[in-house]
Amino acid sequence: MLVKYEPWHIGEEAWGIEIKEGLYKGTKISINKFEMCSESPNQVELDFNFVTVPKGLTDADMNSSDFNMIMEHILNDILQNAMDDLDRGFDEFENRNSNTSEPVIK
Repeated sequence: MLVKYEPWHIGEEAWGIEIKEGLYKGTKISINKFEMCSESPNQVELDFNFVTVPKGLTDADMNSSDFNMIMEHILNDILQNAMDDLDRGFDEFENRNSNTSEPVIK
């Protein structure tokens, strides 16, 4: 149920997402805090603000289980992409000569 979304940034610290399709298309969210929960490694702490809410959507729509599920899928996708990038970075680091920053060509 992953909907299309697009990340956006304001400076180095502020970032968020914009939902690009479906009922919540045009919803823009600013992410203030997104980190692993210390008490439960399978949960994240999320603090966000709505920057833009499409006309016609109510507070009930924005607090619905459907919206929460969409956000969960988007955040899981962001985390998966970050983990994939991290894995690629480690692979590249391990594939270097000890005295150079250039990758080893095999």
